[in-house]
Amino acid sequence: MASGLVPDVMLMGVGWVEAFAENGVMADLGSLGLTADELSTTTNSKVVDAGVYDGNLYAAPIMLGGVTGVARMDLLAEAGFDHPPTTVQELRDMAKALTVRDASGTMTRAGFDVQSIDPRQVFETVLFSQGGKLFNSDNTKPEFNSPAGVSALQLMTNLFLTDKVEDVGFSSTDATVNPLITGAPPWGSPLAAYGARPRQLTRRCSPTSSRSSSPVTTRACSLAAPSRRCRANRRAPRQPRRCSSQGL
Repeated sequence: MASGLVPDVMLMGVGWVEAFAENGVMADLGSLGLTADELSTTTNSKVVDAGVYDGNLYAAPIMLGGVTGVARMDLLAEAGFDHPPTTVQELRDMAKALTVRDASGTMTRAGFDVQSIDPRQVFETVLFSQGGKLFNSDNTKPEFNSPAGVSALQLMTNLFLTDKVEDVGFSSTDATVNPLITGAPPWGSPLAAYGARPRQLTRRCSPTSSRSSSPVTTRACSLAAPSRRCRANRRAPRQPRRCSSQGL
């Protein structure tokens, strides 16, 4: 865009719509015959709103996903649990029990993998789950610097510095081995957060074989609302491709 060579149609995250529209980079789709009211007849109005700026429609949604928490039920059972975590305290307790380190203290399995997804998405998910908001109702003032926002960041900090359920750098958004499926080094984790569409993730992580003799079973344990883009994975479950954590 800095070169002045702007494409006719492009794919971008919802967070960019306002800035580009305000700077005159994007066209008002109403002038091309597509309005928010018309689009809302076939698409949920809350989704349509993400492409609206100053009362005009500048972007139309083509993908919608969510941040999903997923649990390896076989590894949870080995640790004595018969259900995925249902509260923050259960998440912390289970993650600590599931964390594995060797004799030297080197992590071989994270109790809860939160680095396979963009940290911004983790923060938003925890923030929203605690009733917090990013901005006020008319989007003129940030509101994430609130008790809910502080609590969300404190939880993320506690997982690393207090509970030590994952070491910085143990996994990443670029990891080539799916930690949920392997459940073993490298990048092993029985609990994980993903920026993927729940249907894709559930299908990809459905019961299959693993390094252990027992089948791998997974259960989605939480869902959140923010829109995300995730490239569909068409590989076999044993060697999946990492989903991107970019916004739609």
